[in-house]
Amino acid sequence: IEYMPADTPPEEKDCILHDDWISALKVTEKYYITGCYDGQIYVWDKNNSLVAKEIVHKKPIKCIDVFDDGGSILIVSGSLDRTISVNRFSHGKIERVFVGIGHKNSIYSIASGCFDSTIGIWSVYDDSYNKDVITVEKKKVQAKSCVTFMEGHKDAVTQACDVAFLNIVQSPFEPHWLASGHADGIIRIWNPLDKESVLYKKLPSNSPMNFALAWKPDNQFVLCAGSYDGSVRTFDLRHPKECLFIVKSAAEDDKVFVCEFDGNDLLFGGEAKKLNIFSN
Repeated sequence: IEYMPADTPPEEKDCILHDDWISALKVTEKYYITGCYDGQIYVWDKNNSLVAKEIVHKKPIKCIDVFDDGGSILIVSGSLDRTISVNRFSHGKIERVFVGIGHKNSIYSIASGCFDSTIGIWSVYDDSYNKDVITVEKKKVQAKSCVTFMEGHKDAVTQACDVAFLNIVQSPFEPHWLASGHADGIIRIWNPLDKESVLYKKLPSNSPMNFALAWKPDNQFVLCAGSYDGSVRTFDLRHPKECLFIVKSAAEDDKVFVCEFDGNDLLFGGEAKKLNIFSN
């Protein structure tokens, strides 16, 4: 007999208003970092105060990733303007490091997966890929080409991770566990190492377009899915027939583009122009 303590349903804790749709989100130890349709990166502290914001793209941001860089944070964003923007956040300021150019269509993931059917690999520190200095938002910025383009896909690349699968998130506990969201309302869990059945489990979400997915960093069985119906559902792989909880913001019909866990907090945002924070 396996005993599992029941979780309490998450309740709305707070929300952070934005100027435009929230289309990218990363959580660090000290900050919430969001990217929006206005081309801006926002950095918020855990007291929900705005620390910094900067226009880094001419068109909507579609993806963000963050990396520790010895006391500062590198924020990498991709956009519908076909560029990668690498920025350093330090001492309350966001400063541009370089702009990655070379993709021929909108960028939806980092390392950059693009609607031109390629994946771009970029180097932050190797200056041999530097191009001409260009002007972005009246500021001089170093342009840089990518190290290589990985070709072979026959259609748009919308997401990538450390293993050779697309449209997935990778479990922080089991690197070979992968979750993918689909337009048929089913979340699929994959185990590529299983020789008998790569498809490990199906989670019916009963919602269209599971656009956002995130694993809970302190529980290997729990993940959440944000949907185009404005809901975020939390699942436990040990109970695959139905979700544990469903939460929605006040604007129920607004699409959810991003969701992430921060400890026991669940964060999500999208068309409602606010970062919702629920806690259990």
